Amino acid sequence: MLYPLLFPSGEASWHFGMRQEGNRRNQVRNRNSIREFSCYHLAIRYRGNNDERHAQFSLIHAGRFLLQQYVCDQYVRMESNNLNYFRTNQRAFLPEAYRGLMDYVNQQHHLDVADPMAVGRRVILPFTFVGSPRYMKQCYQDAMAIIRKYGKPDLFITFTCNPKWPEIADNLAVYSTASDRLDLVARVFHKKLQELIGDIIVSRVFGRYCPWSGEDRELTSSCLRSSTTVWRGMERFNLVRNMRAYNDASFAAWLLQLGNGRLPAVGGVPDTVIIPGAMVCDVVDLINFVYPEQMSLANVNDFSRRIVLCPRNDDCRDVNRDVLQRVDGAQRSYTSIDTVVVDDPDEVANFPTEFLNSLEPNGQPPYRLTLKVGSIVMLLRNLDPKRRLCNGTRLVVTELRHHNFKARLLNVQDVKR
Repeated sequence: MLYPLLFPSGEASWHFGMRQEGNRRNQVRNRNSIREFSCYHLAIRYRGNNDERHAQFSLIHAGRFLLQQYVCDQYVRMESNNLNYFRTNQRAFLPEAYRGLMDYVNQQHHLDVADPMAVGRRVILPFTFVGSPRYMKQCYQDAMAIIRKYGKPDLFITFTCNPKWPEIADNLAVYSTASDRLDLVARVFHKKLQELIGDIIVSRVFGRYCPWSGEDRELTSSCLRSSTTVWRGMERFNLVRNMRAYNDASFAAWLLQLGNGRLPAVGGVPDTVIIPGAMVCDVVDLINFVYPEQMSLANVNDFSRRIVLCPRNDDCRDVNRDVLQRVDGAQRSYTSIDTVVVDDPDEVANFPTEFLNSLEPNGQPPYRLTLKVGSIVMLLRNLDPKRRLCNGTRLVVTELRHHNFKARLLNVQDVKR
């Protein structure tokens, strides 16, 4: 007997021939499962009123670490029984449909060569088995399908259990702790989780949730502007004067109309306006106006405070390449090493190096970074805040090396690497 302290009278454990009793027994389900047997032994029994004062003493729930070992053993037995069912009922899962596909995969990865360690029969686990590869892939595909239809999620909420919740602490016996009443903890956690989902969907504590993908203005109007919880304790201020364009009254008035959405749409298309011709200029003319024809490390202070704002990253890269050609100094290109970190080594083949080199995500430098002595760069990480080397700090390149470069802070004599 494995647990003589929990079952001192020698009670029988679960076996395959254990039958259902009473009204639960029928022609389809006439045997007890390991889960039902374990739930029966882990149930709390009361005398009279259903409260902890009338609860019977249970050796199982007073076992502490021995109880946790017992629960783990029962779970392992249940999983082993499920796996044995899948192994002995493979015809129900149509394994022949996967045979040709598996032969092709084995040939591609040279797995069809005789291997003394690969002797045996391949067993296919269905997607209903939690934790199997097909189950994980289905969860991933379902998540990608939801994102493609409804858009990316706005909130990633992690909900954890607190063993000191009154619903748990008030129902514990004197001799037990929260880890001894796994059934109570699971029930309370599930109830709390349902209440959280109800607060989000029914009570709308974050505003109206949007199960669809639409324009940004529609999502903002549906979620943020309709949230009574977010704006309850806030005061609203409206912009009535544009201080940056105060010297140009017509331009300031046009900006106010643009920000308030009062400009007419072009052809009835939402979020489109006509920009006056006086406000439009060629990019080359703009660069010529902002930056001098020739720049170098000697006159860096003359153009270090000048900048061209771009609405998109593509435009910013084009302007940077044009401005870099005007800098007189030694030039060098630096390339990065792009690799994929995945759990399955076979997935690496789906991301070739050429594809990784073509990606230019936000907050990351491009695959090929070209610099010149005298060019201005900006830090994207907090390296040393005490020395003013943090995100957004602008530096000027003073020396180019094979694998790194030397730069100094603008208007600071100390050289920083």
